[in-house]
Amino acid sequence: MSRRPLLCLLFCAAVLLAACAPQAQKPAASGHVVPPVPAPLPKPTVPQLPPAVPQPATQRYERADWSQLEGWGTDDLAQAWGAFITDCEALKGRVDWKQVCELALKTPVRDAVAARQFFESQFEPWRVAYDDEKGQRSETGLVTGYYEPLLRGARKPGGRYTTPLHSVPDDLLTVDFGDLYPSLKGERVRARVQGKKVLPYFDRGQLVNNPSLRGKAIVWVEDAIDAFFLEVQGSGRIQLPEGEVIRLAYADQNGQPYKAIGRYLVQKGELTVAQATAPGLRQWLAQHPERLQEVLNANPSVVFFREERLADPSIGPKGALGVPLSAGRSVAVDARNLPLGAPLFLSTTQPGSTAPLQRLVMAQDTGGAIRGVVRADLFWGLGAEAGERAGNMRQQGRMWLLWPKGRPLPPPGPGIAPGNGLLAGAPVVALQGVLDQVGRSTGKRFLIDKQAPAQIRLGTLEPSALTYPLLLTVLRNNGLAAVTLDGVVNVVPEAQIRSYTLPTVSRDDASIAEDEWVTRLVPLDHLEAVKVVPALRPLMPQQAHLATVPGSNTLVMVDRYGNTRRLIELLHTMEAAPAN
Repeated sequence: MSRRPLLCLLFCAAVLLAACAPQAQKPAASGHVVPPVPAPLPKPTVPQLPPAVPQPATQRYERADWSQLEGWGTDDLAQAWGAFITDCEALKGRVDWKQVCELALKTPVRDAVAARQFFESQFEPWRVAYDDEKGQRSETGLVTGYYEPLLRGARKPGGRYTTPLHSVPDDLLTVDFGDLYPSLKGERVRARVQGKKVLPYFDRGQLVNNPSLRGKAIVWVEDAIDAFFLEVQGSGRIQLPEGEVIRLAYADQNGQPYKAIGRYLVQKGELTVAQATAPGLRQWLAQHPERLQEVLNANPSVVFFREERLADPSIGPKGALGVPLSAGRSVAVDARNLPLGAPLFLSTTQPGSTAPLQRLVMAQDTGGAIRGVVRADLFWGLGAEAGERAGNMRQQGRMWLLWPKGRPLPPPGPGIAPGNGLLAGAPVVALQGVLDQVGRSTGKRFLIDKQAPAQIRLGTLEPSALTYPLLLTVLRNNGLAAVTLDGVVNVVPEAQIRSYTLPTVSRDDASIAEDEWVTRLVPLDHLEAVKVVPALRPLMPQQAHLATVPGSNTLVMVDRYGNTRRLIELLHTMEAAPAN
């Protein structure tokens, strides 16, 4: 029996068992009528309403004029014509695209003027916008970049070639729920079968030296960091020792969610948000080789590849549309929100710069980390220079959809789903609303840092039930911290706590909450400050700081106030202990 029928059998059996329930028995026939025994009345129940969940962001298209497209008049549209013709090779059989693509395939376009005339005569521009969770309209979003890496590798391990890149494991199954329930068409999960159980497929940490990957290595490359970034890009080229260059194309994924290692290091306090670029990540990982596997495992998602013959080196890798990508003119989008294959006009800025980047691009690819309405990942091409541009690109931008005249607009997508956090799965609520509620009950004033998220997760708590200490616990579980200055409680990202001005405390103060962050000076009488630092540092959180004041036997602690009190009590005990 193949694995797919086995899976269907397991799922169907579970559904059938869940549907079975005891049936009332039919009474036996008799010569007289027996009055029925009234069934006991059910106990009154209080209706349980589902928790209020913020509505997901709603996408919409807004009619625009060509003059509203920022940079439309200056873009060399002839450079995008080749990417558009490639689009038409994939789209020409579809109803919405048949007429416009047939015309494009027989229209000679030699310059930007001819390209502009074609697009303006055959398309209508629509601004891409959405309402966020608060119902506020927005038209801006994140624009990042990706590229096709070029690595050195070998068919067999040995020497400097030690990191494998794998093809799809034999035990990786794709379960399409549409096979079981038509209403779930398109919903797929990756899984594995263990005995009679269907389990999630292995994550990155579990796949290290896993037997499932035995014999599945396509090539071995020189550097584990390069191999990881090739997975993130989804495809790449490998130059073999004998000179041959092959392409590794995306084949499948282990079904685990993509999690950015840059965000992991920011949360650990190792990098700032500004430093968490691809070059910054490479530098940090190279400087901390002992933590390489820990950081890589923070992203449980693993990409598997297939080898493709590289017939024409000038042709880019194929995207999700099934056509080759064009450097600078192809983008990956969230296909739930934007139609794959459509022309988009993108208005953003150059990587790590304020210089404008405004051009016509084609939605030819998708990506595990590309989620949202106004969200694009710009393909920069092949090699190190393209990689540097892609790695430094994290800009804000706007987009306009170009849609064929006379054709009905595609249906709007689901918008932006709430992000994952420490309390993932719980409803999200507006941070400002929670602070307003606590402020009314406590009299405290709050200020939200511009880098703090707009929403947090409360789990099963209600805002009206939050005391100030309990609020600080909630903030802590959401990666936030509280800093009180001049009577105002500042809510800031905990990962960047060292960059904020903290109140300085030299003695116990009952007015300071246990979870508020402070800088504390601790003079020592008998112990040597330099010698106690190694003993205390493991008792402090990652974002905390511990140092000595030069020329003085004094400690400087940057930590939550409650933890500084516990550490000081420990120091007093150590100083009072008799010398050994």
